[in-house]
Amino acid sequence: MMYKSKEKIFVALSMIFLLAACSEEATERMNDKQNKAISFEFSTIDDNSLITRSNESKPQTIEVLDSTGASLCITSSVVEGISLPQTPSCDNLYPSPFCSDTRGTAITTSTLSTVGITAYDHTAAFGGSTATETDGYQFANQQFTVLSQVGTSSPVKYWPVATHYLSFFAYAPAAAVSVAHKTGFPSFTYTVPTTLADQKDLLVSTLLDQVNTVTTDGVQGRAEMTFNHALSAVIFAFGDIGVNSASGSVTVTISGVYKTGTYTYSSTGGVWSDQQTTESFSTTASNAFNADYSTTASSGVVMFMLPQEIPADATLSISYTDPQGFAHSFSETLKNVGSITEWKPGHTYKYTIGTQAELTLTVAYQQWDNSGTPVNGPVTEYSVGEAFGLFAVDPITNKVVLSNVKMQTKSDKVTLEKASGTTAYLHPSYRYYLMCPYTEGIETTYTNLAKGSDKDGQATPVSLSSSTTADAFFANVISGWEVAVDQSG
Repeated sequence: MMYKSKEKIFVALSMIFLLAACSEEATERMNDKQNKAISFEFSTIDDNSLITRSNESKPQTIEVLDSTGASLCITSSVVEGISLPQTPSCDNLYPSPFCSDTRGTAITTSTLSTVGITAYDHTAAFGGSTATETDGYQFANQQFTVLSQVGTSSPVKYWPVATHYLSFFAYAPAAAVSVAHKTGFPSFTYTVPTTLADQKDLLVSTLLDQVNTVTTDGVQGRAEMTFNHALSAVIFAFGDIGVNSASGSVTVTISGVYKTGTYTYSSTGGVWSDQQTTESFSTTASNAFNADYSTTASSGVVMFMLPQEIPADATLSISYTDPQGFAHSFSETLKNVGSITEWKPGHTYKYTIGTQAELTLTVAYQQWDNSGTPVNGPVTEYSVGEAFGLFAVDPITNKVVLSNVKMQTKSDKVTLEKASGTTAYLHPSYRYYLMCPYTEGIETTYTNLAKGSDKDGQATPVSLSSSTTADAFFANVISGWEVAVDQSG
C-alpha cells in the first residue's frame, strides 16, 4: 500500500515537472517573440542620384505627316532607371495627396510610405519548390508603414526560432497588388489602369533566407530591403508644336498595347510574362504651354505602362489645334518611333514631340532702275535686326494662317528668325510671303491679310489660293502704298 502511494506521488511530481517544462518553453517562445519583432529598412535602387545623362540612349527622330501635309517630329530616347520629376519627401505623420504614390511620380527612398509583404516560413534554404510552413510565423500581404525609411507593422510580426528561415516578397504601394502563398516563388497579376489618374509607380523586392539574428544599424530583427521599379515609365514631352492658346492642349493616345501581365518573383529580380488584353491609353496635356505654345523639354505627361514587347500593330496618335484654329491629327506605328521595340521594367521611355524645325528664312532683294528694270542682281544682305512681316496661306483651307509675324535679320544679315514673343512654325504645304519693311497693323488696314481671312466677304477680294506670287498676294498693299515725298530718312 505504501509502495503504491509512492508511485502516485512520483507520477504526480512527474506531471508537475512536465507542466513546468512546457510553461518554461512557452515563456521562452513568448520572450523570443517579444524581443525579436520584424522591421525593415527600405530603399529604392533607382533614386535620382543614380541616374545620369550617360544612361540615356542616343535620341532618334522620325517625321510624321497629317492629311494636310503638316509635319511633326517625334524624338525618342531611353533611360536606364526611372527619371521623372520627384515629389517632396513624405512623412506619414502628415499625409499629403502629393506624397509618394501619386500619378506620374516615381517612388523613391524618401517618398516610400507603405509596403505590402508576404513572408514564407521554411526550414531549408528557399528554392523553386519551397512551400511555406504552418507554424504561425508566415504571413501574407501585411502592410508595413514607413517612417524615415523604417517599416513596422501592426499587428507586430515576429521572427521564428533559429531553426526556421523567413523569405520576404514585397511590393509598394501596399494597396497595389496581392501576393498569395504557393509552392515556389510567388507571383501576382497586375492590370494597368486605363485612367491615367489611377496609374502609379509599382515597386518590388525579394529577400530570401533571413533568420532572427539579422541586425541593421545595431537594431536586432531589422532587415534591409532594396526595391526595383516593376513598370516602364513612358513620358511625352512637347516642344514648339504650335498649339492654339485657347484650347492649349495636345491629346496623345497609345493604342494596341498590353495592359495585363503576371509578375513572378525570383532570386535575381523577377520577370513579367503572359502579357494580354490590348488597350488604348489617352491623355490630354493642357495648361502647360509657354507664350510661344511650347513646353520645356523636361515637362510632359507620364504613363506607367506594363513592360512588354511592343505589339506590331500598336500606334501612337497625336492631335491638337494650331494657333489659327486648324485641327491636326498624326498617327504612327509605335515600333517605328526610333528604335524602341520593347518597354523594359525600370526604364524611362521619352517621346518628345515638336515641329519639323524652327522657321528661319534666307532673304535677298532685287534692285531696279528708274524704269523698273532689274539691274545689278539681288542685294544679298540687310542690316542686322531689320524687320519683316511674314504671312502664310494654307492652300487647302484657303485661309491666312500666319499674319504679319515679325521676323528679324540675325547677325549674318541674311537669315531671318522670329522676333521675341512671336510664333512662326514650318508646314511643308503652306505658302509663305514676306514683306519689308515690317508695318505694324497692316493686316487691320488690309483685312484680306488678317489671320483666318479668305477671299470671301472682303472689301477688296484676293483669291489666296491663286496667289502664287508676292505681287498677287500683296496686290492691295502695293496699289494702296503711298510713296513718301521725303525719302532722305
